Amino acid sequence: MINSGIVELSLKPALPNQLLPSDLYWIRAAIVRSSDGVCDMVAVHPNAVLATFDDNDNAPDHLQHPLPPAQITGPVAPTPGVSAVKQPYTSFGGKTAERDESFYVRVSERLRHKQRALTMWDYERLVLEKYPQIYKVKCLRADVIADPPDPGRIDVIVVPNIRNRFPFKPFEPKAPADLIRDVESFLSDKTPPSARVTVKNAHFVPVQVALRRALHAGTG
Repeated sequence: MINSGIVELSLKPALPNQLLPSDLYWIRAAIVRSSDGVCDMVAVHPNAVLATFDDNDNAPDHLQHPLPPAQITGPVAPTPGVSAVKQPYTSFGGKTAERDESFYVRVSERLRHKQRALTMWDYERLVLEKYPQIYKVKCLRADVIADPPDPGRIDVIVVPNIRNRFPFKPFEPKAPADLIRDVESFLSDKTPPSARVTVKNAHFVPVQVALRRALHAGTG
C-alpha cells in the first residue's frame, strides 16, 4: 500500500464457524517487517468505486482546481441497493487544456534543455513539466568532500502540490512511493551515463518559535 487506491480481495468460501454467518469473513491486514517504510494510513472505506468526470461542454477552467470533498452526493439515476454515496476526498488527475502562455514557456524550456538532464535546472524543469502534481523540485549535486566515493550521485527532492487537495499533511507533504519511482524511471534515459539519480521526499525539520509580546499603555 504505497498509494491511495482500491483493493479487491479474491477470497475462498468462508469456513463454517460459530461467530459469523457462513457468508461473512474476518479480515485482518498486518505488516510483517519494515513497517517504517509503509505509508501512513488515513482511512479504510468499504465498497469504494471510482467516478470519472464526463465533459458536457463544461467551462474550460473546470479542471483547474480539484473537486472539493462532499460534492458528489448520489448517482444521477437511483441505483437499487445504494442508499447513500460519500465523497471523502478531492478529485485527482484532472488537467486543463494548455494555454498560450503555458505553451510558450514549455517550448522555451524544451529548446533549452532539449530533453536532456545536464544541469540542475534541466532536472528540475523536466520533472515539473512531466508531473503537474509536483509543486517544487530541487536538484542537489553530491558533495565530493563529504561523499567522495560517489561523485556522480544526484539527489532530486520533490514536494507534492497539496493546494486544494485532501488528504495531505499540511506541514509535511510527501510524494507517494510509486510517484518517486516513476520520476526516477522518467529521468533514467535523460541523464549522463556517470550520473546516479535518486529521487527523495523532502526531510522536514520541526522548528519551535518563541514569541514575546509587549503591551504599551494607551495603545489598542
